[in-house]
Amino acid sequence: MPPKRRQKLQQEQKGQPAVAAPLDGADEGAAASREEVLLQQEYSRLCKELEDMKGARVQLREENEFLQQEAQRLRAENQEFMCYVAKRAQRRQDAIVSLNDQNKQAVEEIRREQQELLTLYQRKEAALREQLLHKEGELLHLSKEVEGLREIQALQQEQAAHIRELQGELVTTRQQHTQHLQETKSHFLQEKAAFEQKSQQQALCLLQQAQEVVARCMQEHSDQVKCENQELRQELHQLIQRSRTLHLHKRRLENQAQQLLRERCYMQDMARLYHTHQGKK
Repeated sequence: MPPKRRQKLQQEQKGQPAVAAPLDGADEGAAASREEVLLQQEYSRLCKELEDMKGARVQLREENEFLQQEAQRLRAENQEFMCYVAKRAQRRQDAIVSLNDQNKQAVEEIRREQQELLTLYQRKEAALREQLLHKEGELLHLSKEVEGLREIQALQQEQAAHIRELQGELVTTRQQHTQHLQETKSHFLQEKAAFEQKSQQQALCLLQQAQEVVARCMQEHSDQVKCENQELRQELHQLIQRSRTLHLHKRRLENQAQQLLRERCYMQDMARLYHTHQGKK
């Protein structure tokens, strides 16, 4: 029983005459009726509170089931998010493979260009050799025709110098071509290695970030669900304890009501005996 209600009942009981004191029949009946009405009102109020507590307990159970369903739904969503992260990592890996294919195509393109340059170089070399052979033939022909002449010797020296110049240009062209191929290959390999390393680092970083986000979300949700379940258990335990207390109080009130009814019957019997005795006198 609440303290205020108990104090009010005690005050009302203190304001009433004692049951065992000798009273007339009307006062005893009125006191018993008021006590019975008060007890009946208190009993009705306690029954209503008990029904309200039962309804609240059912509602708390339904809310707990809803929270469990929400937890399952969040676990399913987390699983879907993990699948999405895995698919995204797979797409990143596929992109890396595609870039490797592009790099292979670039290597094939460089090789093709190298082959074309080599073919062009061979053509130039053949043309220079043909020109050289032609010049040598002309020089030999002139040497045979005007052998011993100084002008022919000067021309021969000029042709020889021109041949040496052409040979020098041929060597320089070959060296430049070789150096260009080496620089192109080295630059391509450096860019390829840097790109692969950067792609792997980005993919690993994204995967780690996704795993950290998923783990943090799952931990926060788990902690929240545990805290809410603990609070619900405490509230349910308090409601059960209060229900037991109200049930015990109800039994005490029922016993008191039965006792009051017995005392009322006893007082009525005593009043009838008293009136019968007075009538006989």
